[in-house]
Amino acid sequence: MIYEALEILRSEISDYLKSLPELNVAGNTVVSMTNVAKDDGTVDIPNNNIGLTLVNIEEERLVRDVTPHRINPDNSVSHLNPEIRLNLLVLFVAHFNDYKTSLQYISGLIRFFQRKTVFTPDNSPSMPDGIEKLVVDLHQLNFEQQNNLWAVLGAKYLPSVLYKVRAIKIQEGQAKDLQTPITSIKIVGKGKEAG
Repeated sequence: MIYEALEILRSEISDYLKSLPELNVAGNTVVSMTNVAKDDGTVDIPNNNIGLTLVNIEEERLVRDVTPHRINPDNSVSHLNPEIRLNLLVLFVAHFNDYKTSLQYISGLIRFFQRKTVFTPDNSPSMPDGIEKLVVDLHQLNFEQQNNLWAVLGAKYLPSVLYKVRAIKIQEGQAKDLQTPITSIKIVGKGKEAG
């Protein structure tokens, strides 16, 4: 589901940036899902593109479903591990020959997310089954955190912006066991029985 969620963002951002007349987009690919840097420290993002890079995955614990069972259509009970909801930190990096162009593309990207922060099957028809909703928020780093991030990425700073994509749901769906429902209770002792 992680790749699929990022592909939805990549595709919609790319379409939006192509529609902006001030950017005068020439190629088909405007946003590429890629690493920021190669092993030797050179930029891995294609020239004249925005690179989309996953920089962190964290579990969303506040909305965690702790219900360990599911009632099936035949009234049997399946025990499942609770679903996991993930937050993805996604870095968008502008790699253009001209600094002004880099800033224009980053500005266009920020305008896209200002316009659309919630992605659902209703407003994003290409959203695959299994993804109910994506919520995207701007995520700010202080200078020290930003310096550390770019050091880990192994690249020199380029114009960029970081977003948090919330609530990617991961659920294997395979039951740990299957049990028949309780249909009666039998109380043993003192000769009483209920059923």
